[in-house]
Amino acid sequence: MKNYKFMKKLFYAIIFLGLLFGGNVYSAETRTVEESDINVAWKVDGKFIKPECFEVPWPSGNRYESFYDEYFKKPTGRYSEDPDLVKFRLEVGNYLNKEAPLNDVINLKGDKSYRISLTRQLDSCLVDKPETSLRLIDKSEDSSRTLGYAVVHSFDLKIGKELAPHINKKFESIKEVRTFYWGGGKTTTYDTAVFGVLDLEGKKVLLPLRNKSMIPKEKKTINTVELYDWIKNQTERVSANSIINDERFTDLLEKEIPKNNISLGMSRGEKVPLIDSLLEVLYGAPGELIYSDDRTYMTTDACRYQSCDEKGFVFMNTEEKFTIGLIRHFSIDGEETKNWDEGDFLIFSKTHKSFDEIPKVFIQSVKNWIANSTTSPNKVRFIGADNSIKEVENLFK
Repeated sequence: MKNYKFMKKLFYAIIFLGLLFGGNVYSAETRTVEESDINVAWKVDGKFIKPECFEVPWPSGNRYESFYDEYFKKPTGRYSEDPDLVKFRLEVGNYLNKEAPLNDVINLKGDKSYRISLTRQLDSCLVDKPETSLRLIDKSEDSSRTLGYAVVHSFDLKIGKELAPHINKKFESIKEVRTFYWGGGKTTTYDTAVFGVLDLEGKKVLLPLRNKSMIPKEKKTINTVELYDWIKNQTERVSANSIINDERFTDLLEKEIPKNNISLGMSRGEKVPLIDSLLEVLYGAPGELIYSDDRTYMTTDACRYQSCDEKGFVFMNTEEKFTIGLIRHFSIDGEETKNWDEGDFLIFSKTHKSFDEIPKVFIQSVKNWIANSTTSPNKVRFIGADNSIKEVENLFK
């Protein structure tokens, strides 16, 4: 009987440890390494970190909202509008070993059976050969997912004090990592974050330091004439999801979208460049690339990952060489829409000074999109060449 009780306690201890660090002890998933690139893998003590061990904020927000509730206080309003939560999520290293204790474990909001921690123990995360892309198949649920990572930059360790000022230990390595995740369907989610490895109480741990890139964007010389000609003549890209992964398309958007910082709810209260908000709503379930017969006009659309009511629409004139973008959203700079069944439209163009100058072919293209993909807006706002935001006549009712 004593042996039985001991084995029972041991069994539950193993289950608990598995939950503690985010892994399932007994899993029907089979692992297949699809890519093993030693040049982009993170090496620690002669071994390599597995893709599963890089935790970035979930699109649902649940993980960081759970940490915020535990270490601070629940917001009185929407999580997405709380500026302190935005700062905590983006610059988590500033709170480690102060508000957020190291090696602390809490319950995931809404699922007390799932235990989470900001401290990832590396003893179960290291493998002998690099794994930079991994396929996981769960035959019991007939599902699969693909995940991977690449180290894109290594930092001087002196930066550790800046990124985690309350940790009085020297990091062994600090790196920026780009992760990707595909869980089925047409969408792959990409994230960039900075992590650090240090020795904590005799064990190596992986800590999130900043959930955003710290590498300045490389300044490029962009020839918009050549890029519009490419848009007109290309045939290999057929959907928003495929073309958004082509740097030529994103370079063109970045050049042609007004330089305006704005909060549209999806940025969790933080004002971000308009181009970032547009890309956010183009990474989800995609529409096709639609060309006019002479390929003078191209339109495409998509919606935000796991929030498909938030949508993006792009119109390009390949002859006159200009771009007009549109985001369907539900809040702007903290102001929420009054009709959640309709949402609002934000239309923007660096070429046109006022909404009156917007060509009729764009208006008709949006009406066609509404007829097939979404609903008419409650309000319409416009950002033009002067970079100001103005409410304009709703031509889409």
